[in-house]
Amino acid sequence: MNRVGTSFLIFSGLAFVLALCAICLLSVKRKGTKSGILLISAGVIILGNLLVVGPNPGMFSAALLMISGIITLQRKPKLY
Repeated sequence: MNRVGTSFLIFSGLAFVLALCAICLLSVKRKGTKSGILLISAGVIILGNLLVVGPNPGMFSAALLMISGIITLQRKPKLY
């Protein structure tokens, strides 16, 4: 059981860092493709992590991360 808890923390931390980097890329450089891919991968990591631990409210956050990644990929940047 100790390994499951450790892997849960490691993968959750990795997903958090990926989502934070995606938000920073989106706000600073307005790059939609890189940040969208990072958000989708963070959602997939959380979903994979939940398959090991079991269903919990983290499924909602994983779904929101994946939806926001898809929206970010579909959004067209405005040219000023």
